[in-house]
Amino acid sequence: MAVWAPAVHAVNFSGPTNFATGNFPQSVVVGEFNGDSDPDLAIVNQHANTVSILLGGAGGSFSAPTDFAVGLTPLALGVGDFNGDSDPDLAVANEGANTVSILLGGAGGTFSAPTDIAVGIAPQTVGVGDFNGDSDPDLAAVNEGANTVSILLGDAGATFTGPTNFSVGGLPRAIVIRDFNGDSDLDLAVANEATNNVSVLLGAAGGSFTGPTNFSVCGGPTAITSGEFNGDSDPDLATANETCHNVSALGGAAGGSFTGLTNTGVGNLPDDIAVGEFNGDSDRDLAVANQASDNVSVLIGGSGLGFVGPINLAAGDGPSSVAVGDFNGDGRADIAVTNEQVDNVSILLATSLEGYPRPQGATPLRVALVPAYNACPAGGANSTHGPPLANPSCNPPVQSSGFVTVGTPDANSNPAQLVGSLRYAVTAGDVKLEASVTDVRNKIGLADYVGELQARVTLRITDKANGPTVTESGTLGDRLLSFTVPCTPTGGAANVGSTCSVSTAANVLVPGMVAAGKRVIWQMSQAEVLDGGPDGDVDTATGNTVFARQGIFVP
Repeated sequence: MAVWAPAVHAVNFSGPTNFATGNFPQSVVVGEFNGDSDPDLAIVNQHANTVSILLGGAGGSFSAPTDFAVGLTPLALGVGDFNGDSDPDLAVANEGANTVSILLGGAGGTFSAPTDIAVGIAPQTVGVGDFNGDSDPDLAAVNEGANTVSILLGDAGATFTGPTNFSVGGLPRAIVIRDFNGDSDLDLAVANEATNNVSVLLGAAGGSFTGPTNFSVCGGPTAITSGEFNGDSDPDLATANETCHNVSALGGAAGGSFTGLTNTGVGNLPDDIAVGEFNGDSDRDLAVANQASDNVSVLIGGSGLGFVGPINLAAGDGPSSVAVGDFNGDGRADIAVTNEQVDNVSILLATSLEGYPRPQGATPLRVALVPAYNACPAGGANSTHGPPLANPSCNPPVQSSGFVTVGTPDANSNPAQLVGSLRYAVTAGDVKLEASVTDVRNKIGLADYVGELQARVTLRITDKANGPTVTESGTLGDRLLSFTVPCTPTGGAANVGSTCSVSTAANVLVPGMVAAGKRVIWQMSQAEVLDGGPDGDVDTATGNTVFARQGIFVP
């Protein structure tokens, strides 16, 4: 039995599962530290002067923390292979010591004692990249007390030279490293809390950088990330702004410039930001840790630099950092957020990404159309067909099934959708079309029709409030599926005509958001079959519909 199997990509997460860390956890990063392919976590603990390693396990669980000493008042860390042994290493920015600690990774997720390297005053974060093109990872430390970025050039032995310091804006807090101008040299973008801007430093040969070009954002940017948000292939920027309680997005342009500032509200005192893809529409989304409102805001990307949301997910007390990874191996993006007031990390697992159960009591529906041919005389024969076969004078109207409601996703007492894009995936056999074609050559001795039909099935998708009225408008529109149907002659003098039957597959994404408190409803409309001729090249101008029976099965 063929069925239509729609799937909804929703933004649904489990409640937080908490795992202990050290005292006053700050930055969290995702890595693979013990070689078992399960994502692990590394978390810096500001008041304990340690890094906690939590090894990932089945189902999104994590081990008890193993702690490794670092410098005084660590705030952030980066991951890279600094000594070329294929084991991930750590670099930790120590605000109180004006240093970066290097911890070399070993078997089983262990790390060496730290080697400390001097940088500027009060480093807030550290980034990893190859700035001079020698294939050895280098470091960039953001120094809040000096309004600079320190560049440390690495070599194969995990030693670093420098620092070389470059000026940025006032009270720099965070950095993102990427090639913004397309010249293959890595560039820097630094969020400056006091000057309400982002400093962009373009990379050059040998690990040097240009002076900063500053781009304004909303007040108090404390975190920054980069993604491709507006679909033009130029890297864009997003900052979390503590003063404005929002996220600013800047669109990348030629030459490493940025334009088109947009602001989207989030929770109270946003402190960190990460890029993810949470609703399956291929547009980059954002997760923001809100320190004062004890939650994570998810913003769903869409057209341009606009974001929809926020969808606020409960976390612990004082969220300070956020990271994204697939922690339970189900192919969905999960969230990790550190909670500085309760010394733990909350894991929020993505749930219900695909689909809803079949509505209770629903059975497959067959949508039948009126036979699409006219009887008309042609050369003395009683012809029952439409053009372009043999009689252009017989023009049947395009046939339509009207609208048939075929799915109500909350019919099984599922909660109404929050925000998300809708994907309907049609696999082989989900849509089955059957047609009987009688050609004008229906006299004994004439060949049967062996051309092709073209099927066009339109799906109308709306979102309506629970308990909708018939006249309530939806926010989504119509989507078209097209496929070709080959015909096989029945053969024999007593069986003139041809039959066509096909099962088809498609995977179509409906961009657009499902509003809060609403459900998704699928309706079938405009189911048509057209004469495609021997090559499937349909003539749509004259409405050449030539089928007699069509069946589409849906839940």
